[in-house]
Amino acid sequence: MKYQFIEYADLVKLNKIAKKKNFNQYLGENVLRDLYGKRLLVKFAFVHNGTEMRYVLHGGRGYDVLLFDVDFKDMHLVRTGYLNKEAA
Repeated sequence: MKYQFIEYADLVKLNKIAKKKNFNQYLGENVLRDLYGKRLLVKFAFVHNGTEMRYVLHGGRGYDVLLFDVDFKDMHLVRTGYLNKEAA
């Protein structure tokens, strides 16, 4: 089964952009540290404010629901592919 996911390195890039653009939903530095090296699975996504996608992400234990805004032009960093159990 294919999933949408965000790699940690891309998450850091997208988070910097979200903070700079003053989006409503981005991750705090402490959360980013806890998620180091993980792939975050997309649970749900929808258009928000007509200018960005709002993603509901799963980051593993303790981070079952994370809201995260991504500009439409940066959506290429949200990937689609196959995951093994160890990757999530």
